[in-house]
Amino acid sequence: MPTRSQRGDIAETEFQAQATRAGFQVSRPFGNSCRYDAIVDNGLTCHRTQVKSTTYQIRKGVYFVRAGRSAGHS
Repeated sequence: MPTRSQRGDIAETEFQAQATRAGFQVSRPFGNSCRYDAIVDNGLTCHRTQVKSTTYQIRKGVYFVRAGRSAGHS
């Protein structure tokens, strides 16, 4: 079983692959001190993105996911 850090690396790499396949440009910051994992460019604007992952299943094959966005301090 991969470590927590390795699972995070896998999730970030998979996110980058999926976003690239969807036609986005993806940039990753150098180092681990940024509050985001990637910058996604859709050709009009760029968005900082935080990637999260889980290994917890509610029941076999089912994961509970909450997604959201944050603007400013809200």
